[in-house]
Amino acid sequence: MAFFLFSDYAESILLPDSAAAISLINDTINVVMVDEAVDTPVPTDTFLSALNPACLIGTPQTLAGKAIGAAGAPGAAFTASNVQFSGISAPPCNGILVYKSTGNAATSRLICYVSGASVVSGLPTTAGAFQIDIDWNSNVIQLTNSFSQMFANFSQSLFDKDDADAVDFENDTIKAILVNSIQTPNQSWSYLSSVGAPVRVGTPQTLNGKVVSLVAGPPRYAMFDADNIGWAGLVAAPTIGSLILYKDTGNEATSPLICWLDSSNAAQFPISSGETDVNVTWSVNGVIRLQSSASV
Repeated sequence: MAFFLFSDYAESILLPDSAAAISLINDTINVVMVDEAVDTPVPTDTFLSALNPACLIGTPQTLAGKAIGAAGAPGAAFTASNVQFSGISAPPCNGILVYKSTGNAATSRLICYVSGASVVSGLPTTAGAFQIDIDWNSNVIQLTNSFSQMFANFSQSLFDKDDADAVDFENDTIKAILVNSIQTPNQSWSYLSSVGAPVRVGTPQTLNGKVVSLVAGPPRYAMFDADNIGWAGLVAAPTIGSLILYKDTGNEATSPLICWLDSSNAAQFPISSGETDVNVTWSVNGVIRLQSSASV
């Protein structure tokens, strides 16, 4: 079994303003079968032209029925209708290549490669098959975040660079707020206006030293990291139960919430009442660590 996101696409999930970014909803997403006996995709491939055209079997099929949804807490999933290749006499095919089609192999960006029956039913195929049915086992792509809990609205924007609430972690203003322990963040919250002013503690802090990178692994993952942050001069601070990250647009009603840290994923929470200075140290694995998988 194999499943991986191609490197450029994996990084672009956290950088929707980049040239590599893709809208899985609005862009034309094609799939084609691969004969690994001729050529095998590797994560560092970027465009369709990186592969020997002879390894691509059958007429590329355009994904229909595309949708983005939640995949448990905290995760996001991209789904599509099953695919059928017909009217062919193919060699054994090992995997399915998913890519954004521009009509030009030199500019058609690779998204992911999947193989094995536990990922998609119908693989590998037998030689000489006239019709091949590809049945996605629930999701085409699934993302999980290991070190914080993502708000649903944000997680669903990860697959769509055109989403109004998409966050570019290097170019947008990312801020953090502390939240009183009497209020537990809810995954369904969408914007900063969902967080009542009475439960906010201190002044929001802007994240500096932001960087998005791809860690080769294993496991491979896209990571967002930043400098540690702190609050000073808090007065009569209550017990602090969580920290929320959000994209600041200058308007609370349009500033999308990203994720939160609390006692379930960060040992430093809760923070006792009465603290005047609060310092938050991010995990050595980053603020956000997105790992990809197919639903198996």
